[in-house]
Amino acid sequence: MSEHVLPSILINDFSENDILRLPPDFYKKAITYLEKSEIKKIQKAYTLAFYAHEGQLRHDGSKYITHPIAVSHILLDLKMDPDSICASLMHDVLEDCDVNKNNLKKLFGKNVAEIVDG
Repeated sequence: MSEHVLPSILINDFSENDILRLPPDFYKKAITYLEKSEIKKIQKAYTLAFYAHEGQLRHDGSKYITHPIAVSHILLDLKMDPDSICASLMHDVLEDCDVNKNNLKKLFGKNVAEIVDG
């Protein structure tokens, strides 16, 4: 578990001002086949993953968030559904961060929470 505490917005809910923009190349892939409402859900997942992994580094010294983004790019290339992409962004938050499954279920629905937990 991470030692930092997640901002309350990530536990309770998101306002429009809290949601981070997706990286440009990520967004360009997503917009080719996903609806804007689906992209908004993915942005929420990206925001949660970004803040949950804040301060964590990979072995090569890069920010940890680069790994979930890379995984998500693969799913975008395969034109996977929004829930799978959300789960790919958050696939390590239950085991590596101060996030619990009930929060994921509340914010993203049972399907996403189950995929992340799996």
